[in-house]
Amino acid sequence: MKRILPAILLVLFCTAISSAYDSNFKKMDEGNVSSAYDNDFKKMDENNDGKISKKEYIDTVIKNFNKIDKNKDGFLTKDELQAVGKIDAEKFFKRRGLK
Repeated sequence: MKRILPAILLVLFCTAISSAYDSNFKKMDEGNVSSAYDNDFKKMDENNDGKISKKEYIDTVIKNFNKIDKNKDGFLTKDELQAVGKIDAEKFFKRRGLK
């Protein structure tokens, strides 16, 4: 269990970043990656001190956990995690006119 928790937190954090990038996808396509990173950083930096604290990081993970937990039972199933990956892939291909 101790090894699984960090892996789940990493997946949730990556999902958080992915969700944040989703709103900035057009900017990234135009080559303005720096602006997208800045915007995402600002979203996570709740107290605007230019750093992301452990609390701010955990808050972001919790928000994304709650988004993924579709049945709101406090647990993530394989299906819920796989759905996130599928949705991200579908959005990626759709935006590029490939699907």
